[in-house]
Amino acid sequence: MTVGVDWLAFTVKGQGVDDVKGLLSGYLAGEFVDLEHGGKRYQRMAVGTGGAKVYWSPGRDDVHIEMPGRAVGSLSEAQLRGLLLVACTLGKATRVDLCADDFSHVIQPREVYDAAGSAVTHTVRDKWQMTESRDGGATCYIGSRSSRQFLRVYNKAAQSGGKTNSIRWELEFKKEAAEIVAGRLATEDWRVVFDEHLVNLVDFRERVDGKRGDRTARLSWFAAIVGGATKAKMRFRQPVRSLDKADAWLRQCVSAILATVFEGRGGDMAYVESLLGEGKKRQKPRHRALLAEAPEDA
Repeated sequence: MTVGVDWLAFTVKGQGVDDVKGLLSGYLAGEFVDLEHGGKRYQRMAVGTGGAKVYWSPGRDDVHIEMPGRAVGSLSEAQLRGLLLVACTLGKATRVDLCADDFSHVIQPREVYDAAGSAVTHTVRDKWQMTESRDGGATCYIGSRSSRQFLRVYNKAAQSGGKTNSIRWELEFKKEAAEIVAGRLATEDWRVVFDEHLVNLVDFRERVDGKRGDRTARLSWFAAIVGGATKAKMRFRQPVRSLDKADAWLRQCVSAILATVFEGRGGDMAYVESLLGEGKKRQKPRHRALLAEAPEDA
């Protein structure tokens, strides 16, 4: 398996657009050409080698950089590590696509899709997608494109017109996941990073009655891809939630099942009191912070 970066986007703050262009010129050949319009909610943009783009707005202190596969593909691993370090130091990564090419064709995209029943994953299996075309193209999609982590497994030979004869496993990271992965790629072994984050998203294991999926043997074809890799640790920032929003979520998502269990327990208010008692013991600082906004006479 050959591991590389196929997309990099990041935002820097406190840097002028000319400084950013100058910085990127140390990595990419050629110059950036300013366009008459903007994009990505910025008023201005410039395009450089390999489709690299720089976005900015007069008066804003942030500049956004987007580097698709052709742009990052022109850089060496050492150059990419340096650029990732810059991104993490001067700002933050917003998207990173990490890919691995399986030139041995251990398994085909269709077979990956069909193995959903053996998957240990927090993705919704019913939403996995499979597309195939007459020219031999085949892609298995795992996860939601709008989520922080998303996986594509596809026939790279068909997609590249025969230039790259591999089955590509491509992880797409956004938001906090992109920040975490970019930081690791700047200093750690890329193969280890890829394997651990792939296993974090999905793991394929034998199904044994009475045993948890993550405690059974890994399927041989997946072991050939990730070896004995363990899950990457992903700690995301918790979204800020107001007391009113928490109340609305409770009524929308919990009230029906709570009423059902309450009725099933004989309608005894002692059950509700015990439930509240357990919840109070498990409160964390982020929960107690919500109480600060509650009115005194509530």
